[in-house]
Amino acid sequence: MSSRSWLLALRVAVLALACLLAIGLLAPVGCTGVTTSALLPDMGMQNETSYTQPEPESYALNVTVVGPGSVVEQTSYGTRALQDTYDAWENVRLRAEPDEDARFVRWEGDYGDTDEYLWVYMNGVQTVRAIFEVVIREADVSTWVDPDESGAISVAPAPPYTEGTTVTLTARPEVNWRFRHWNHNESSANPITVVL
Repeated sequence: MSSRSWLLALRVAVLALACLLAIGLLAPVGCTGVTTSALLPDMGMQNETSYTQPEPESYALNVTVVGPGSVVEQTSYGTRALQDTYDAWENVRLRAEPDEDARFVRWEGDYGDTDEYLWVYMNGVQTVRAIFEVVIREADVSTWVDPDESGAISVAPAPPYTEGTTVTLTARPEVNWRFRHWNHNESSANPITVVL
């Protein structure tokens, strides 16, 4: 084949491709805003047809947890583990679940709220954080001696106390009395330590 006929065949193929692009029967794969005139600058074709990417079918939902708790998806049938992605335009209901001895504080990120339930509208990539904190419970120490006039009990450190605090109890008998034992464990050790 001569170079002249090869060049003519190439021009016919390019012209056919340009015609298919112009009438919309063929779209460039993965192109956005491509025009046929950009493909064929020598041939005088001025078709300004452009092509755009299709809308995504799903978006990522990024959920992080700070503190003692977890997040699940709340459906009409109960709860289930979160998915990495959800259908575009879907409404997803999240539920914050604190661990034992913890409480849910708030949502942060693309959405902010203090309710344990949160609706997330999947109109794009969404990022939320669930914030939890440990519940600090107060504790108390009650002591008595038997008989009443036989002595006293000192407690260190002084109150207030929270659960998990270690205190030292010391029996202090009055004159002519002696310490015998603690009633909660029959121990005669003095002083003793107790975890509240």
